[in-house]
Amino acid sequence: KALLDSEQKFRLLAEHSEDIISVNLPDGTLQYISPSVQKILGFRPDEVEGHSVYDYVHPDDLPKLQPMTDGSQLNEVEYLTLRYRMRTREGDYIWLESILKPVKEDGEIYKLIGASRNITERRKSETQKEQLLAEVKQSEELLRTVIDSTPDWIFIKDSGHRFLLVNQAFADALNRTPFDFIGKTDL
Repeated sequence: KALLDSEQKFRLLAEHSEDIISVNLPDGTLQYISPSVQKILGFRPDEVEGHSVYDYVHPDDLPKLQPMTDGSQLNEVEYLTLRYRMRTREGDYIWLESILKPVKEDGEIYKLIGASRNITERRKSETQKEQLLAEVKQSEELLRTVIDSTPDWIFIKDSGHRFLLVNQAFADALNRTPFDFIGKTDL
């Protein structure tokens, strides 16, 4: 009765979750997948149950799932968080973040319970942020090159009269490096 009650609670949670809840065998075979798989990936649960999760993972991301196939790593952790691309019904790939919890019996992993969510928009934002940071760094390097190539003295100070930037000509005139001035006042 307790087992039946526990299973009913699990199904109730899994079937009403926005995340994909799955139960996998150690070889990647999907024993159970929640109905949210249809909303996120476009597949009905019966279309993927019994198949290997590896059939849907982007080929470049298969090495990221190595800890699932290599049970020794899973034996040492309580849970594992993975980020990878998964194929949708339309053939596109979306980013998923999965938290996998190994279920052990007699010290051996006999299944993995996973909770996966779509992080595609987050990944796009992270990629855009990284690209913007790279562009800012490139602009700063270009500006620094222009500032350092002029023979005129150029410096920038904050409201406390501390140097924020000093060009090479200014530093050379005082036999110092530009970094010697940063954060210091004239005194």
